[in-house]
Amino acid sequence: MTANAPGRIQAAFRGNLGRFSLDASFAVPATGVTAIFGPSGCGKTTVARCLAGLHHLPGSFCAIDGDIWQDDTTFRKTHQRPIGYVFQEASLFSHLTVKRNLLYGNRNDAWTSSHDGIGFDEVIELLGLARLLDRAPHNLSGGERQRVAIGRALLSQPKLLLMDEPLSALDRPTKSEILPFLERLHARLSLPVFYISHDMSEIERLADHLILMQHGKVVRAGPLQVLQSDPSLPLAGARDAAVSLHATVESHDAAYGLLTLRVAGGRLQVPAPPIAFGKRQRLRIAATDVSITRAAPGASSILNVLPARIVSKSLLGPGEVIVVLALGTDGRGTQLLARITLRSWDLLGLAEAMNVYAQVKGVSLVAGPDMDDSHDAGPAMTVLEPSPGSILIPDLGTPIAGISGPEISTKPSMRGAMTADFRDINPNHLAAILYRPEDDVDLLLAEFASARLRDGERIGGVVQRNLKDDAGRPNGMLVVDLLTGREISICQPLGRGATACKLDPAGLAEASLAVSRAIAEDAALIIVNKFSKQEASGHGLRSELAEAIIAGGPVLTAVPEKCLDAWREFTGDLGTTLLCAPYVIEEWWREVSLRRTGARAALQAAALSAPIFRSSHPTT
Repeated sequence: MTANAPGRIQAAFRGNLGRFSLDASFAVPATGVTAIFGPSGCGKTTVARCLAGLHHLPGSFCAIDGDIWQDDTTFRKTHQRPIGYVFQEASLFSHLTVKRNLLYGNRNDAWTSSHDGIGFDEVIELLGLARLLDRAPHNLSGGERQRVAIGRALLSQPKLLLMDEPLSALDRPTKSEILPFLERLHARLSLPVFYISHDMSEIERLADHLILMQHGKVVRAGPLQVLQSDPSLPLAGARDAAVSLHATVESHDAAYGLLTLRVAGGRLQVPAPPIAFGKRQRLRIAATDVSITRAAPGASSILNVLPARIVSKSLLGPGEVIVVLALGTDGRGTQLLARITLRSWDLLGLAEAMNVYAQVKGVSLVAGPDMDDSHDAGPAMTVLEPSPGSILIPDLGTPIAGISGPEISTKPSMRGAMTADFRDINPNHLAAILYRPEDDVDLLLAEFASARLRDGERIGGVVQRNLKDDAGRPNGMLVVDLLTGREISICQPLGRGATACKLDPAGLAEASLAVSRAIAEDAALIIVNKFSKQEASGHGLRSELAEAIIAGGPVLTAVPEKCLDAWREFTGDLGTTLLCAPYVIEEWWREVSLRRTGARAALQAAALSAPIFRSSHPTT
C-alpha cells in the first residue's frame, strides 16, 4: 500500500516490536467510527500507537483522508499529527479545574465552533459538562472524568480521534452513563474515530466499520454488519452472535405502543415510545432470536415474520448450524443470522437459495442521540430481549472479562471481605493465565520474569520451578522472590521417597513476605505464581493476592482450568484471561506498560502543540 486516497484512511504497519510481530494493513472510510476488535494481545493498541506516531516501523504507510503521515520518506512525529488520543485512564491534571483541563492544549482561542474545528461551547453541550466546569478532578465520577478527557482531546482540533478502550476501566452503570454521549458525538461530528474495545456490545452500539485482528494481523476489515454476518469469520459462530442494522422510523401505534421501522427488505415492529418520523435508529438482532419456517405461519405471538432467502448454511459444531438469511423474496435485503439445530434444518428440508420466512422473536433498539438529546443521559439501550455484555470469539483467545460489582479486601474469605474501594481498580491491570495439566506454566512464568529482570524492569512477587530427581519424579520446589532474588527450596516428604511440591508453612511465610514487599515498594508488576486449590479454598497466598490487586498496579497470576469458577468468584469476574502462551503474556504486558506511559507521552505532545494557549491562560 503506497498510494493515498482522499476520503479514506489507509495504513500498512509491518515490523517487530520486541518479540511481537505486527503485519496490519487496512483501508476504511475517513468518516464514522471504525472499531478495532480482537482478543487481548492481538495488537489493537499497537495499531493505535502506530497511527499516533508513538511507534515508528520503517517501511510502513499511513495516510489520513489524502494526507500522508508516513511512507518511505516521511514520518510525522506525534506532535505533528492532528490527533486526539483518549486512554483507558483519563489522566487529568489534578491541580486544574475541569474547565482548565479542557482548555489545556486547545489549538483555537475561539470559544465557539468555527468552520475549522469544534469549539468549546459545542464540546460542553455534546458531553454535558456545563455543571462540571468549576470542579476539581477528584470530585468527579469515573464517567465524568472520562468525558472530560474526551472533551480535551476534541478541543485539540484533531483530524482523527483514537479511543483506546476508553470504557474498560468503568463499571457497567458508568458505561451506560457515558455511551449515550459517545453516540451523540458519532451522530453530530464528521470526525473519524478509531475505537478499540474487547466488548462487542460497545462496538455494536457505536461502530460503522470493523477491523478484526488476531496474532498481530488483520483478519478482515469492512462494514460492521457485513463482518457480523460472514459465516467464515468467528463473529457469526459466537454463542451471542448478532447483526447490527440501521432502520428508519415509519410510524408509531399509540394504542399498542409499537414502533414500525423500515429496513432493507421488510419492516419490523418494536415496543418503544414515539420517535420522530424519518429518524434513523440502530437495531440489534441476535442469531438465537431468529427462527425459520417454510410457510407463512398463522396466528402467532411473534409479530415480526418476514419473507427471506437462505444465503448460506455453516456447521457450528455438534448439532447446530448458523444460517445467513437475506430479507425479501428476491434475497437482496438486510442479512440476518439464525442459529438453529441441524435436526431442524434436515426436518424442514432447508437448502441454500430457498425462499423461507424469518421469525424474529426479539429486537434490541439502540437508543442513540435521536432518541435522547438530554444532557443528563440515562441508560441508552431499550432491550426487548436479554442483551449480552460481550461476545466471546472462539479460537481467538479469551477477551477481557466483564466488569461487575464485587470488591476485594485483604481477608482470605472473600465473601465477607468486599469493600467499596474495589470500584477504582483498572480491570486490565489484572491478568490470569488459564492453563491445563499438561502446560508447564511454572516454567513459562519463570522465563517471563527472567526476561523482565534482564530488561531492567522492577518486578516483584514470586515464581516457582518444580524440581525433579533423576527418574523424573517431583522432589521439591524452588520459589524465587523476584525483588531480592532470594531462593526458597521446599521439600515435604510424603513417604515412599516422594515429596509434595507445595508451599510448607515456612515457605508460605517467605512467599507472603515477598508479595507484601513488592506491594510496599510499588513494583511495576507483581507476579503471584498461582491461584490454585489452596487459594480457591481461602488459604495459600489468597490474602496477599487480594492486597496486590487492591494496590492497583498490574498483577499477573496463573489459574488452572478446574479453579476458573473459584477465580471468577474471587475477583468478581474482573480482569483479563490469557492463553498459556509466551507471546500472549508478552503482548499483554507490553500493552499494559505502553498504556501506563502513553498518557504522559500524549500530554507532553499536547504541550508541544499548544504554546499559544499556555501563554494566554496560565495553568498554575
